[in-house]
Amino acid sequence: MSADLAEFTQAVDKAWKTFSTQEVALDPKEVVGLDERDHLQYIEQKFQQQLARARSAFLQCFRNHSVVVESEVKKIREELTVQLDAQYGEKINLLRKQMAECSALVSRHKD
Repeated sequence: MSADLAEFTQAVDKAWKTFSTQEVALDPKEVVGLDERDHLQYIEQKFQQQLARARSAFLQCFRNHSVVVESEVKKIREELTVQLDAQYGEKINLLRKQMAECSALVSRHKD
């Protein structure tokens, strides 16, 4: 399970590094003719777009990790169920055998 966590951490680090090292890319055609206020709004809009992309990439990594964890839990639960069924089956058979022996012993003592 720690390997899955390591993979998740690496994926998040990769997504974070990818988006944290990128600067807001400005299209010179869109910037031409904008005053300072509009220019700042344009930069803010581009920044928010990239922030939304980073957030969606992070959420996708998290969802992928959640699916892995869920499948691991399901697999462990199935293994434990099979193992416990086998153990309790053996105990039940042993108790039935002991009960039969005790019943035979009691009937012998009655006779």
